Amino acid sequence: MEIWMIASTKSLDDVVEQFRPGDETRVWSNGSTLLSGALSNTNPEQRYAIAHWALDRGADPSVPTTGGSSVLELVLAARRRDLEQDVVLARRLIEGGADGGFVGKGGATAAHYLARLNTFSEEELAPLEDVVLGAPGVVVDRPNAAGITPAELAENFGRSGFAARLREATT
Repeated sequence: MEIWMIASTKSLDDVVEQFRPGDETRVWSNGSTLLSGALSNTNPEQRYAIAHWALDRGADPSVPTTGGSSVLELVLAARRRDLEQDVVLARRLIEGGADGGFVGKGGATAAHYLARLNTFSEEELAPLEDVVLGAPGVVVDRPNAAGITPAELAENFGRSGFAARLREATT
């Protein structure tokens, strides 16, 4: 099993056991990387542990993922999360070169993914929003392939405070 697949489905212990020097920067033929695998892990504890471990070894956050997404999108798209860990990881990815302006599959940006996070209060999400919206080149007003801007999507998901923040950022 390739290291990216181990990172996406197993534990940090399993990754460490199978890791070979060079795996931290390798891009497999399907476009997967150790970091993209780690960020796809559905177990939040393992996702954060493996992602930080990969970054400690030189994984490159600027490399787009298999499906044409940015690593920031993978962090923001996770269904199960720890917001405090998301803030730490997003900051680290951005500082390491993750593209805040990346336009992914379906025209989605990091702001589109932030707009969909409606299971937390505006106050709880503010630190994550601050980090992502502070990323160099972040795009906050670009419509996705369906013609919906992040602010419109935020309204659709009941996040009027974030929608207002996005609109303010574009004026």
